[in-house]
Amino acid sequence: MNQGLRLYLAPNPDSFPSVGGYRVYIRQPQDTELPVDEGYDVNLGMLSNFGLKTVELDRIPPEDGGNCAPDSYLLNRFDPNIFSVTNETAYSKEECQNFCVPAQMLQDYAVSCLSIDKDISLLLNTDNPALAMECNGTLDNFDSDREKKENDADHSCGCPPQSCTERTIEKSYSTTKMGSDDSLLVDLVAWVRNELKNTKESELRNRTYCRRPNEQAAVVHVFYETISIEKTTETRLYPWSSFIGTLGGLLGLYTGMSFVSVLEMFEWIFDIALYGWKKPRHDKMGPKRRAIIAWKNEDFEASGENHPRGVQAWKDIPVYDSPPLKDTRGSAFDLLFSDHLK
Repeated sequence: MNQGLRLYLAPNPDSFPSVGGYRVYIRQPQDTELPVDEGYDVNLGMLSNFGLKTVELDRIPPEDGGNCAPDSYLLNRFDPNIFSVTNETAYSKEECQNFCVPAQMLQDYAVSCLSIDKDISLLLNTDNPALAMECNGTLDNFDSDREKKENDADHSCGCPPQSCTERTIEKSYSTTKMGSDDSLLVDLVAWVRNELKNTKESELRNRTYCRRPNEQAAVVHVFYETISIEKTTETRLYPWSSFIGTLGGLLGLYTGMSFVSVLEMFEWIFDIALYGWKKPRHDKMGPKRRAIIAWKNEDFEASGENHPRGVQAWKDIPVYDSPPLKDTRGSAFDLLFSDHLK
């Protein structure tokens, strides 16, 4: 892992007499395209070093408000019995739209009819027995329907723009001119490997290397700068909890408000909305409490006369007339919102 990969590139002067260098591409195994702008020029007589580093980015998931899709998105959305989707299928917007177009065409055409198209057949599950059935539908508008759905895929498919987990390889490139020692060493290694094809190792030890190194060659050295993965996790910059805490602190600092005072303000507004519009009912305050207190008249008691009707005697229980609960509650609110008491 520390040594990496070293390539010795020497053109054949008989076949390519005017070669000035090479175009080198470094890509991942799942990449199928080779964009021209992503390549590197390697000139003859130069030693080119490519340092690689794996970088992983974890974005905010959709359940936390993120705008991305996990790798299981394709498997959950598209039927694996029809489409060639597995747990190892990595998500990308282009891949999602590639599956979305034939999924929409299933509304108008059978699965066996979709397999006729070479591009769509690559996305279908070959183990599906429905693919072996004969297409009985009309395919007159098949190409136009597919082209129309492909042009409208950005709006009709609704595929998230990016994957929640993205792993890329960062490359650092440097080049230096090969010295005589480097050219000699590289040519020696190439000569030994070539001789080992036709000569035993014991016989090669007695042979002498004596020739001029080929200066019209290029050496490419590809290696990992580190075997560890640099991981970056995307988080919310300003969540709701921080917003509420900051808002409460600013209100307390500049207006003197607190959480308790805010609740009291809402209570006051609620009381005004519920009872403040009512006019105090002074004439309906309810019956006044009446309490009759009797005292002992020793002279009257000694005379032995009977008490008049309606007069409270000393031994009688005091009288208290309590109003109904409804009148008491209404009187309490009238007293609460009245400016004066009678």
